[in-house]
Amino acid sequence: MVIFMIKNRASYSRYIIVLLINFLILSILITSIEVEPYISNVITDISCLTICMFMVINYSIKYGFDMFDPIYFVSIIYFFLYFITPLYDIFIREYYWYGYELFPFGVKATLIAFVGYVCFYVFYRYKFIINRKPLKKNVVLSQNKDNCSNKKKLPYIYIMYVIAFVANVYYLKNSGFGNLKYILTLGLIGSSSDVTPMNNIGFISMLSYSLPTIVLLCWEYENSKVIKILLFIPMFILQVARGYRFFIIQIAVTFIAYYYLSQKKRPKIKNLLILILVMLFFVIIMTIFRDAIRSGNGMDLSKLNLEGITKAFDEAFWGNFRIYQNFYGMVHVIPENFNYVGIRQIVIGTIVMMIPRAIWPGKISSYGGEGLRVLIGNNIAAGQAYPTLGEYYYAFGTLGVIIFMAIFGMWNRRLKYKYKNSNNKLDIIYFAVMLGCCLQLMIRGYFPSNFWYLLFAVLPIWIIKIIK
Repeated sequence: MVIFMIKNRASYSRYIIVLLINFLILSILITSIEVEPYISNVITDISCLTICMFMVINYSIKYGFDMFDPIYFVSIIYFFLYFITPLYDIFIREYYWYGYELFPFGVKATLIAFVGYVCFYVFYRYKFIINRKPLKKNVVLSQNKDNCSNKKKLPYIYIMYVIAFVANVYYLKNSGFGNLKYILTLGLIGSSSDVTPMNNIGFISMLSYSLPTIVLLCWEYENSKVIKILLFIPMFILQVARGYRFFIIQIAVTFIAYYYLSQKKRPKIKNLLILILVMLFFVIIMTIFRDAIRSGNGMDLSKLNLEGITKAFDEAFWGNFRIYQNFYGMVHVIPENFNYVGIRQIVIGTIVMMIPRAIWPGKISSYGGEGLRVLIGNNIAAGQAYPTLGEYYYAFGTLGVIIFMAIFGMWNRRLKYKYKNSNNKLDIIYFAVMLGCCLQLMIRGYFPSNFWYLLFAVLPIWIIKIIK
């Protein structure tokens, strides 16, 4: 149980403001909703959200506010995913998801999500595992030695960039995206490829996860601003061409966090809002054109209108968070209709995933049991996933949510204290990359893919660390 320490009137007012705002939202929603199960959902969501916000406020009073503290990034995503977006959908009467009404199972799912956040919070805030080995102090090299070391590392960084870049282009070309000119202009110039898409090269695409990290390493060790820009732009275009919005957010969070942490500064509110708007701009643009680029039709500039932008914003923001409804559907049918899958997906699936189909043509694509079409129903559109919490629940039920969210809390705590507070630039890069990956880890639950996503994202850092 969390005990809230009210130290002064200023801290006390924070709790009162949050309570009043949430009470106002609750009153508005209850007066506009007259039928069950929506009233029960509203009360449960507001209550859980209020308690969780009190916990975050208590943390900020105790330790101070730092926007690069992982707890705030995780909490914002978590609150929108499991509490705020359901409230928003009830408010706009968006009750159905691909023809299914899942709010009747929302109270149970919300309470499970609440328990998961409490476990994350407790294991993030409090240290339960004692590290008996003292952390090594960072060694500060002389300027001459440091410059000499940098010169040795730069060729390796360029080699990694070329390998990852070529692999990414090869994957895109052989996935039907088109020639290099088409890819690098996002369909404005060139044409789509006539080559039959290859189905056995998915493992090559993993190297694309390394590209942002490699460019960030170049930004650290390279002195030429021109070279930094020339490496960044193609990397950014290739990530946009892949069509995944989380790539854009990862790059933005990673580079912004690294810049301010390495400079021992924090962005002003005005600058932060500008950065968020710029990131949102690119996400919306990608959302408008990604289907056309993937299909080989190129960018259709006629879609740049108010209706297209409004629709793209809803899809990019609320649409991503609406994955909570798939979690609702899973809670309804597991374990009543489908058994828990244990470690089959999280462990065995992770090992099997990186075995190319060229070597094992008949390998099973997922060890996680039934897909959403079978779990919820055939109306679920292709490509639908469930959030990470759904994967934990699918593995061991509520116990799985408790265990894995506790581990997630300890992992983020370690990131904060070992890497964020380090004076070593590679440690700060490592932390910034992990912070950028956080969105995908929470909003899309497929552990095998997420595991290799993380591994390839930090692999360039490990390689540079071993180069003396």
